[in-house]
Amino acid sequence: MHSPDNGNDSKAEESHLPRPTNMDHTIGEFRLNSEKTEGYINIPKNASCTLKGVWGGTTVLEPDPDIKYTVYLRKPIDRFYSSCYTYGLRNNYDNKWDKLFKYIISDIENNHNIFYDAHMTPQYMFIEPFIQYPIKYIILETANIQGKSNISCKKAKQLIIDSLSPYKDKIEQIYRKDVYLYNTHFN
Repeated sequence: MHSPDNGNDSKAEESHLPRPTNMDHTIGEFRLNSEKTEGYINIPKNASCTLKGVWGGTTVLEPDPDIKYTVYLRKPIDRFYSSCYTYGLRNNYDNKWDKLFKYIISDIENNHNIFYDAHMTPQYMFIEPFIQYPIKYIILETANIQGKSNISCKKAKQLIIDSLSPYKDKIEQIYRKDVYLYNTHFN
């Protein structure tokens, strides 16, 4: 996989990134409500910060068979576009979007891993530790959640969509398990 540089002229190096657990998002994490009876499975780029405020309670790292779980799924392609924006901002690409896209598109075309950080990790990976328990699935796009979008720059978001939309089918193939999960519960 390319290790995207953030504007330096050095040649991109091959690297294998560890399983993402960065930026306060850990696979297997859920938010337990204050009554300790229900929890939502925390997935980055699925309103996770807003949901922490809505659900309250505490973060727990081990599944509990006595808890009723809820997961908010997001349309995979929209989540990917938003993840690119977050990754770009956190890695100083905010004025070099074309350079970031070059790496992402190259990795997509060459079937490399594009899960640069937790925000790009497929949703199903965050759900897998809970799969043996009953889970209530809610589509994020239609959920009535009060909060604000983290994407503050509509121009940058549109640039991402315009730049990467020709690769939509390939991106959906890479995220095929998420697409299947989403379509199974909401179509």
